[in-house]
Amino acid sequence: MERRRTNRYSLRMRANIQALGASAIMQPIETWTRDVSAKGLFLDMAEPFAVGTRIKIVLELPPEVVGTPVLLHCLSRVVRIVEKADGKLGVGAVIESYEFVHPGNA
Repeated sequence: MERRRTNRYSLRMRANIQALGASAIMQPIETWTRDVSAKGLFLDMAEPFAVGTRIKIVLELPPEVVGTPVLLHCLSRVVRIVEKADGKLGVGAVIESYEFVHPGNA
């Protein structure tokens, strides 16, 4: 049963992810989005975060889409982990809040 309430778009963007709180990691993990929506995104990952983990995701929005380089900082929460047939993992995260930042102001 489909639970999404917003359209999702197949959009591959570079994403830097860092766990927040007690499970924080030292360095951000670089990965890619598989799809995005107004309320969440799905990421290709080599290693998963546990469901419920709060993460910070920084997306670099393509200048051809937004007209100028812009970073999207998202505070998110992992809501599902999917093991794909090729052995790789997918991580679904809901966006709790976000902020647009111009790279010179990051």
